[in-house]
Amino acid sequence: MSWTQTVNIAGMPQGSFRSIAGYASESLVVGRAMNCGYIIFVKAWRDSKYDAVLDVKGELYRIEIKGTGAGLSFSTTSGERSGKQIIKGKGTSRKKPLDTVDCDWLICTTSSDSNCWVIPIEYIEILKLENIAIKNIDFFKEKWSIFTSNDTNIKSYLKNGYRKSSTTNLEYIATQMSIDIKNLDLNWTFDESNKRLRKISLNYHDRIVIAIWENIFKNLIV
Repeated sequence: MSWTQTVNIAGMPQGSFRSIAGYASESLVVGRAMNCGYIIFVKAWRDSKYDAVLDVKGELYRIEIKGTGAGLSFSTTSGERSGKQIIKGKGTSRKKPLDTVDCDWLICTTSSDSNCWVIPIEYIEILKLENIAIKNIDFFKEKWSIFTSNDTNIKSYLKNGYRKSSTTNLEYIATQMSIDIKNLDLNWTFDESNKRLRKISLNYHDRIVIAIWENIFKNLIV
């Protein structure tokens, strides 16, 4: 069910509504996480580095939440707290792609229906994305079960990711997942069949990390 017909039905000024919509997105994700049976703690200070902490059987994950209404993409940047995107006196933007210093996971939601996309932050960090089109990340949609995986090739890396591992270890994990590492294209794109999409040049190590995450999520049912 879509809630688009009731968005801002009270007629709140657009500037104020944009701010409250962000809080609404956070509340939607909190509710969804709780409905999954996870314990979640929300920030007490609005300018906190991340929005929430997800507790899965004692393992804590820092969560950043991004929302959109009827939009086609999500912002994946930091440095936008309180609407301040410019460093005072320097005229330069503070915006940058989210990375593993900011949080462990990014959860995006559409406030029109509360669908969620659960994304490992090093995926964003490696690709240096400042926004991500919803149509390109279907394999991340509603994959809340990632936090309950008992696969040792997944569970051990949910907190800190794969990027810090040696290339040899990554090759071993990828092989265990039946990933064809010999034929990985280092010029990565969301859809290789779409020649118009921008390609991102990656080193071999990072390309394996991306392949591992995509393999994991594409094989998750929920």
